[in-house]
Amino acid sequence: MNYLKNIFLFIVLTTCLMAQTVGIEAKIAELAKKSNDAYFSFSKESFAEVWSLSERILSVAPDNEDAKYFAALTGYRLLNIGLNSKDKAFLTSYYDKSREYCDALMESEKYGAEARVVKAGVYMMKIATAMMEAPVLTVRIHNNLDEADQMDKGNSRSLLVRGIMALNTPEMFGGSAEQAEKLFEAALENSKKEDKSKLVSWGLEESYAWLGRAYTELGKYDSAKKTYKEVLEIKPDFNWVSYKLLPSLEKRIKKVAEEKGL
Repeated sequence: MNYLKNIFLFIVLTTCLMAQTVGIEAKIAELAKKSNDAYFSFSKESFAEVWSLSERILSVAPDNEDAKYFAALTGYRLLNIGLNSKDKAFLTSYYDKSREYCDALMESEKYGAEARVVKAGVYMMKIATAMMEAPVLTVRIHNNLDEADQMDKGNSRSLLVRGIMALNTPEMFGGSAEQAEKLFEAALENSKKEDKSKLVSWGLEESYAWLGRAYTELGKYDSAKKTYKEVLEIKPDFNWVSYKLLPSLEKRIKKVAEEKGL
């Protein structure tokens, strides 16, 4: 009788564990989708919701690497949105937590390279709020990206972050819009080849947007406008492009035309 009870108990526990695993996998899929949706809506509130979801998952599955990765990615993207904020506590909180999640994935076979890319991005956001730390942080950024490239050569997101770094670094410190243009073009090309059904496949639309910014910086306005139009065909609700980048470009084109008397 005890034997049958033990078997029954084993079946119940196994079923509960399987149900929990399936439940977490569904939550991870939801997390990945909401993270991308929040980026395209460029909404601080949406990102905060995604962050809360990742922490809820980690509260019941503290070792879940998927949840740690998307928490780190969400923190990086939140830092992008929060750069204009004067709330230093807000920025510091997400900076520290995002970096901690990346550190926890350094030895991960699945996320080792991707975590290094996100960590480089987080360090890049830190430079924007702590310029005095730029020399040290710049070394850390390139070290993380170099390691990511060794682990996953041609990673499109690594190329994207390198391009963002090149575009936003002053020329006197090695920045270059021309170099950024090449990096964004390579990131875009590699991203197009990636399997978009994979959990981590972000970067295509961002590469379009940043390439448009590089073209704009170089005065290649027709190419920039074409690039923005192309990404809006892919993702019509990409608010950063439709409400900021494209209108800003059109104003610049109009101003240049007026200055030329056209």
